[in-house]
Amino acid sequence: MNVDVGLLMKTKFHNNMFTKGAEVYMVTRTIGDGNSGGVALMHRNQKGWGLESIQTFGPNVIKASLVSG
Repeated sequence: MNVDVGLLMKTKFHNNMFTKGAEVYMVTRTIGDGNSGGVALMHRNQKGWGLESIQTFGPNVIKASLVSG
């Protein structure tokens, strides 16, 4: 399917300081206090598929729907 999705764990992002995009990838992260965990989802939308409805829940949960076709 040529899907480009990555999950980063233990990011410890804080003060809204993080890379929101790099090259062709977009980054969505959870909000934490900088001292604990945190996760980030990086993805690249392709022709024929993409991520929709990306939401964060608390410091360690990200939800997204993969849509193809």
